[in-house]
Amino acid sequence: MKSITDLMDELKKKFGSDYAVSKDLGFDRSAISHIRKTGQCSDETAIKIAYALGMDEAEVLLIATMARSKGNVKKAWEKCARIAGYSACFSLCFQSITYVVDSIMYIMLNRYRIRFS
Repeated sequence: MKSITDLMDELKKKFGSDYAVSKDLGFDRSAISHIRKTGQCSDETAIKIAYALGMDEAEVLLIATMARSKGNVKKAWEKCARIAGYSACFSLCFQSITYVVDSIMYIMLNRYRIRFS
């Protein structure tokens, strides 16, 4: 999973500089410096980062919360992130299988002119 620093690097790449990132997110450069130095940000800042990168807000909130957590709490959040990843993977696999089955049924119905009436 990415870190807040990784996301800040993506923003810098997208906007060209930390100064441009700070202007887009609506705070001064010292805030960007603080985020880079600590690897942490508030939930409100995480939402702004998500919007700026076109990412899911929940994913960035999870990254921000994990960055602020320590010890067993951090381990629990990491477990939640893995579970969420498994759920998303399962969902994508299920959608793919459904698409394939639907496509096969469509081909078979049209090729063999099967009609249900």
